[in-house]
Amino acid sequence: MWILKFLPSWVFALMFYLGIAGYLVTKTVKILPQAKLIQYASIGLILFSTYMSGAISDNDTWLKKVAELEKKVLVLEAEAAKVNTELVRTLANKKEQRIDTKQQLIQYIDREVVKYDETCKIPKEVVDTLNKATK
Repeated sequence: MWILKFLPSWVFALMFYLGIAGYLVTKTVKILPQAKLIQYASIGLILFSTYMSGAISDNDTWLKKVAELEKKVLVLEAEAAKVNTELVRTLANKKEQRIDTKQQLIQYIDREVVKYDETCKIPKEVVDTLNKATK
């Protein structure tokens, strides 16, 4: 509520007590002019201040919940950073393993091609190895 941003909470407590005082004055002093108007205004002040006190309490409750969730988010962000670091490390290791595997396949192809180069026949295992190297 926009009014909670501009007025402090003690204003509504003061309005409540003024409403109670105004209502009691109209009940005890019988010769007041326009006593009914003061009485109705006092009841209105009591109801409004009670409503606003409840709104302040509700707002404070939600602010506490938001603060708790912000703390949880900070903890989860720290955990996510750790997990991301581990994930990057794992992916880098897997990339290095793929590069090593490709290098081994290339070396194997270079060794085997020399054996079959003189006959110009490429056996099936060389073709399979070449296919593996392209993956």
